[in-house]
Amino acid sequence: LNLYGGGSLFGNVYETTIKNLNVYGKIQNDTSGIIRHAINSYVINCSNYADMTSLTTGGICRNSTSSYFYNCYNAGTISGKWESGAGGIVGEASDGTIIRNCYNLGDVSLTNGTSYACAGGIVGFIRSGDITVENCYNIGNISSSKYKGGIIGGIGKNNMKMSNCYFLNNISNGVGDSDGGT
Repeated sequence: LNLYGGGSLFGNVYETTIKNLNVYGKIQNDTSGIIRHAINSYVINCSNYADMTSLTTGGICRNSTSSYFYNCYNAGTISGKWESGAGGIVGEASDGTIIRNCYNLGDVSLTNGTSYACAGGIVGFIRSGDITVENCYNIGNISSSKYKGGIIGGIGKNNMKMSNCYFLNNISNGVGDSDGGT
């Protein structure tokens, strides 16, 4: 599927399963490669090859609430432009999101943010709730005007479980800023 212009392929999805989808092209606007906001949903075997420029953005999903991402990857360049998260897989994750067996090959950047601009290879910003990131890796370069991490750009006040994750890029730490999270 080729996307050009603004908007994700899917807007807000609730209790939905999306499988075996590949996105190519160039995307601009407040968006992501496949899903704008996943709520209680499953995203399996999906990939993004599109380069994108947006506010909060993720290669697969812009915002995730209690959703599950499995065997997904991003190969596009992700450019966020505001105070929020930019991630190879998910821009912002919250409330029970699980990300397993995912990887990022593309560069991720976030500019113009003043308070919590977070860029990460897998997740830009973990906002709230218990989050799990397992068996993931990133080889894209990460840059941010504030916080950045090879796997996760920043963590709010919540609990996070990260295991068996690796990064090979220009970053010296796997997790950027933490605001009381564990």
